[in-house]
Amino acid sequence: MTRLQQLLFGQGFTYVTLTGTYDEATRRGVTQLQNDRGLSADPEGVYGPATRASLEEA
Repeated sequence: MTRLQQLLFGQGFTYVTLTGTYDEATRRGVTQLQNDRGLSADPEGVYGPATRASLEEA
């Protein structure tokens, strides 16, 4: 979970902190990422394969 939070923070989602827990701020960051990039393959707020690929390729 910390890696996800690091990636989100590194891409400008500065309200995400490194807690190691999929908390509300992390879910909000994932949702915002999905909205910003027009991702709809994964459910909103879920760090699924399409969201992971988009985040890790950036």
